[in-house]
Amino acid sequence: MSFALKSSDAGALRALAVNLGRESVWYTKLQLEELEVYQYHDLLYKMMDLMRATDFIYEFDWMGFGKQADQLIDKPELLEKVDMETLRKLFTAHSRNEALKDGHMAEMIENGHFQKAVARLVALL
Repeated sequence: MSFALKSSDAGALRALAVNLGRESVWYTKLQLEELEVYQYHDLLYKMMDLMRATDFIYEFDWMGFGKQADQLIDKPELLEKVDMETLRKLFTAHSRNEALKDGHMAEMIENGHFQKAVARLVALL
């Protein structure tokens, strides 16, 4: 599969990722009676929106990617070597999982995985 971001999109995505990386709080959790609601940093929403708009996040068998994603979550050192296509799959899987389970990305932020994925994205862009 051949995928390339336009240089302007790559620059915008990199800037969002760099600025997000500088933030100390990436989400807040609100308790509304019995409902937990996760609210992510505006930069994270903008980054994910840009990923969707540029097909960085795309349609593929993301559930079939689950075992590889789990390895990347369980062994953070593996993220340091992934290529752009693997990052696309990983961000797609996280996006889809968040749609299915509110708070998935918050869990990934809590364990440090999401920050490492964003850092790898910056390094590759």
